[in-house]
Amino acid sequence: SGIVQTLSLPDVEGVQIHMFIQEGSEVRAFTNSNDAIGEVIVKGETLAECECIMQNILSKICLELV
Repeated sequence: SGIVQTLSLPDVEGVQIHMFIQEGSEVRAFTNSNDAIGEVIVKGETLAECECIMQNILSKICLELV
């Protein structure tokens, strides 16, 4: 839980990132879907490909709280 100080998202073709927060937003620890801060949507030929793309994207998202 905290206040979003920094939010940096990668720009990757074919990947949709929708954030429900911005810098300055208050976020809580996730206990239910009302605490979601965003979603990432990927497309691939196989589940394994989608998982690989997702891991790559998640490693490039920077979220710092204070």
